[in-house]
Amino acid sequence: MPSIKLVNIDNYICNSINLEIASESISTIIGPNGAGKTTLLKIIAGLTEYNGNVFFDNVNIDNTPTWKRSIGYVFQNLALFPHLDIFSNIAYGLRIIKHTKSKIDIRVNELMELTGIQGLKNEFPKTLSGGEKQKVALARALALSPKILLLDEPFSSLDPEISKQLQIEFFKIIKYFKLTAIFVTHNIEETKKVSDNIIIMNRGKIESGSFEKSNSLNCNDTVLMENGLMNIKCDNIDLYTIYEGKKELKKLNISPCSIKIFTRKKDHKCLNQFDTEIVTITNFGSTKYVEFLLRNNRLVAQLSLEEFEKLNLKIKDKISIVIKSSGFSFH
Repeated sequence: MPSIKLVNIDNYICNSINLEIASESISTIIGPNGAGKTTLLKIIAGLTEYNGNVFFDNVNIDNTPTWKRSIGYVFQNLALFPHLDIFSNIAYGLRIIKHTKSKIDIRVNELMELTGIQGLKNEFPKTLSGGEKQKVALARALALSPKILLLDEPFSSLDPEISKQLQIEFFKIIKYFKLTAIFVTHNIEETKKVSDNIIIMNRGKIESGSFEKSNSLNCNDTVLMENGLMNIKCDNIDLYTIYEGKKELKKLNISPCSIKIFTRKKDHKCLNQFDTEIVTITNFGSTKYVEFLLRNNRLVAQLSLEEFEKLNLKIKDKISIVIKSSGFSFH
């Protein structure tokens, strides 16, 4: 599947965007409303005008129409056809390019089974739940066997539990087809466990503090302690968590929400407590991302605006951080 490269991209929102996305990777673009996230997806898809150059596998595709770019697109509003049943919604693109009925039947049934909606074949969009509609939109986006998949906040309107389950299913399917995928969201938590690259957009620009694998650490060694805790040595950081029987740990991800910040040292030393200094602060509406270095590893903590204002944090402030072991995920 193709790599993507954007060179000096400008239009009515985007400003001098330069970006490279690796083949078969899942990249997440986060940022506030109006940052240019959706516009950037439309530029890659050829759905809006722009200056600059877009390359797929180092081949310039600026003059290539959308339908020839081999892109699947899951829109924020899903854009399902209300007058068509679910089978016909998924089959729409295949019929436009005049596939035979037998090929259409095979492809649509395969995708309906893969996304778990085979029982909805004759239903119409208005009868479906939000999660079911999302699955239909994904199946339709995959129908033409795209090489690149673009997803514009597909889970933003869903219940958190349904959203979490759908994310797992979506990313399994993306990996199954070995697609190059770009996922747009307001919430870094939605994709922190699966993203290969997290990109910050603000005011039409890529922020210099993009969180590329920001809270991902290499597990170099693990030691099971007598008290039942597990000591994990990760890129020169000693961390502790409850032993869960996991073996051969390779990667550890730390949820930005699980990092607590203190402006003065705690009276009693806690597990996973460290002293550090703030490097950057990024503002996304009601959310603040505070970046700091720990043993030469760049880590990011996510705070609500209320928490941030209470702490009165500034760049270069000396802080103590405590990482909750419940915020660890292993790979």
